[in-house]
Amino acid sequence: MGAKREVIMVETPEVLAEKAAHLFSEIALGADGHTASLFPGHAALGEQKKWVIPVTGGDPDVARLTMSFPVLNRARNVVFLVVGKEKARAVKSVLEDHDTRLPAVHVQPSTGSLIWILDRDAAFLLSKEMISVSQSQ
Repeated sequence: MGAKREVIMVETPEVLAEKAAHLFSEIALGADGHTASLFPGHAALGEQKKWVIPVTGGDPDVARLTMSFPVLNRARNVVFLVVGKEKARAVKSVLEDHDTRLPAVHVQPSTGSLIWILDRDAAFLLSKEMISVSQSQ
């Protein structure tokens, strides 16, 4: 049969926001700093009213649906999983430089945790202070 799935249908943005507050969100980071199909420079980055938004971009450059920052930031726990040396510059730009042009910087849960899980290659440009902080927690 496969893994158990939960499908949630919502009728209003308020219900979606309520459900999102109970979700564990796992997202990735692109080499360009995009996350959750929210790409640098895209108009969707400023969306504050709609909860689910259409975007076009990425590789492949296709139409997608994604959640806006208000929904992502309602999740109780957000985990970034980042693997690969090609992501190291983006990781440093987000975690140490706080480059606000990169969408991943704007993922800041209002409650709960923001956790970054990086392999050695993705973390190789981080300062020793950043890595030691991560290892001590």
